[in-house]
Amino acid sequence: MKISKLNIFGCYKILFKPNKDKRGYFTRTYCRKEFKKFKINDRWVQNNLSLNKNKNTLRGLHFQTRPFEEDKLVRCVKGSVTDYILDLRKKSKTYMKLVKIKLSDKNFLSVYVPRGCAHGYITLENNTILSYSVTNYYSKKNERTFSFFDKKLKVKFPIKPKFISKKDLKINNKV
Repeated sequence: MKISKLNIFGCYKILFKPNKDKRGYFTRTYCRKEFKKFKINDRWVQNNLSLNKNKNTLRGLHFQTRPFEEDKLVRCVKGSVTDYILDLRKKSKTYMKLVKIKLSDKNFLSVYVPRGCAHGYITLENNTILSYSVTNYYSKKNERTFSFFDKKLKVKFPIKPKFISKKDLKINNKV
């Protein structure tokens, strides 16, 4: 397992190193000892799966407000996405910085998204599945969306978004 910093404070890219043979592969997707070296919060309280039936599905940028802020460990277990993280922490040196990274079932990458950052992605293949481990419980009341379409972000998608929820289309970016 190799952990490296991304260009947002507290965000990490995690590369899993699979042991492959003719049967397939085996890899760790989490290791408390490695996470502790980087002071990564790993008190997971919930695991989630997201199935995206269609290529060009856009989700996010999602986050939760206090007291339900959460850290996330996100990986693509089937298919591929371009994944986005937006720093919404007003006192952060990387406030309003957006980073993107490709996650797929072939590149063995995950991202660690710290609380105070919004997360989203666009699918690059049909039937893409993402797995999330989170450090807080979901609260509908505290759920927020920062729109990808906010002109401040100037997001350039690798493909044109086609499948988007009404919630994710709204530009109501009050953090």
